[in-house]
Amino acid sequence: MASILVNGFKEHTHNRLLIDEAMMNHFGAIITAALLAKAKELLLIGDINQIPHIDRHNVFPMSYEKPNAVAKVSRELLRSYRNPMDVAYALNEIYSGIYSTQEGTRSLTMDGYDINKLSISLPQTLYLAHTSWQNRAKSHGMRT
Repeated sequence: MASILVNGFKEHTHNRLLIDEAMMNHFGAIITAALLAKAKELLLIGDINQIPHIDRHNVFPMSYEKPNAVAKVSRELLRSYRNPMDVAYALNEIYSGIYSTQEGTRSLTMDGYDINKLSISLPQTLYLAHTSWQNRAKSHGMRT
């Protein structure tokens, strides 16, 4: 996306512009690319549950809107070529109907950790924890 916005297009008119991983891009960049291409049709492929674009330059305030609030979801792509079956099964709660072409079924394992047995006194170490652990982490002297 960045190279297109900086360098432009070889041809100045395109009937269709398809952007993969669209949700990783700022919506303004998507619209600018569509205008530069003079595209009559814009196809965005991406995960509407993906973490949204992050403005690393903090140029202006941003607010997050669900992508399907500004664009119509015309089709869900539910086949996964990379995720094993057990991962697809775990994701089914979020992506209803997702399935995998991979046959591996035991790629996930779960290990529990006792916060009382973790070494939390390493100098110059930042600990990142899920919010459900914040209170326990604070009681152990961790900054959250």
